[in-house]
Amino acid sequence: SDLNYTMRSSLPCIKAGYETRPPMAELARMTDEQLAAVEDFCYARPGVGSVTWHGKTDVRGLRLDRIASIVDGEVALYDDVAWKPAVGDELNKPATVVLEGVKVDAKLPLADREDELIAALAEDPLLK
Repeated sequence: SDLNYTMRSSLPCIKAGYETRPPMAELARMTDEQLAAVEDFCYARPGVGSVTWHGKTDVRGLRLDRIASIVDGEVALYDDVAWKPAVGDELNKPATVVLEGVKVDAKLPLADREDELIAALAEDPLLK
């Protein structure tokens, strides 16, 4: 199980039911130098969704179990704003989010949905 890999302090710590890409077994074989620059790191909850950070990510010691949550229809990072790093640091950088099983209200015109999404993002305290 991936939970066995948390013994090495430089490895990221993940929640049960989540996985990483590259897999934890592969991360466990990496040196600390390699863990400091993992290309296109992904944290996923199979059947629910995933987040892939673009470029190189320093995953050493990341407490993904505390700072990232993937639930039905939502990905949350740094719920505690006090933990949120500066833009460009840790996981506060460009990423692709995939949410599985999310249904879009097709009755709304695309422009209306887009405006609603932009308004919601503008109010998100983690994006400010």
